[in-house]
Amino acid sequence: MVETLAFAAEGRVKAHIELESLSAISSIFDRLKEGKVAGRVVIDFIDAPEASAAKPSPAENREAVPA
Repeated sequence: MVETLAFAAEGRVKAHIELESLSAISSIFDRLKEGKVAGRVVIDFIDAPEASAAKPSPAENREAVPA
């Protein structure tokens, strides 16, 4: 375990990650069923129209800080 963590800390472990939009969910599941995904697929909910419409922008979400 110690050696494994040392490899990761040294940057010798590379993660294979794909960022996909929520609209691609059907094709992602098809690729998973076919064994065509090497690594992990991360679903990007931020670019989804439903998420961006319901979520305030970072500027709108800031709280006023007294000077």
